[in-house]
Amino acid sequence: DIRLVDDDAYNVLAASDFAIVASGTATLETAIIGTPFLIVYKANILTYLLYKMVARIPYIGLVNVIAKKELVPELIQFDATPEKIATRAVELMSDKAALKAMVDELKKAGGSLGASGASRRVVRSLIERYVTREGDAIVERVPHASTEVACELLRTLRYVNLPRAVEAV
Repeated sequence: DIRLVDDDAYNVLAASDFAIVASGTATLETAIIGTPFLIVYKANILTYLLYKMVARIPYIGLVNVIAKKELVPELIQFDATPEKIATRAVELMSDKAALKAMVDELKKAGGSLGASGASRRVVRSLIERYVTREGDAIVERVPHASTEVACELLRTLRYVNLPRAVEAV
């Protein structure tokens, strides 16, 4: 059965037998969940040509970049056609041994990323490095621009209220 779901991506991926994932952080998330998948990506032709000129890594999917080998097949740019995506997906889903091998490799790759709680460790590190609490004031320990970067990273990690984040650490 095929169901289209607009929300709840993590639970949908965990319940899926296979996924087709656009390159980006979703590839790493899918790998951590452990669902076998195919990476696809198609960019503006100028962006792609510029990437090919400057890229020093052979992979575009984060899980493959981190593993330094192709754990998950990639169909990039001219290979990312509906026909090639469908053909490769069916090939992979039809090969139970290949799917099991991919899942085993994804588990190893996920384990190499360290323990859970990465966001909290990043926030703690940023706060320790960039800000100090003195009474009710938050004091910069680095030039203003760097503090803005740290604060933006903290907000990105869902810590909207910086004083509360500092207090939590």
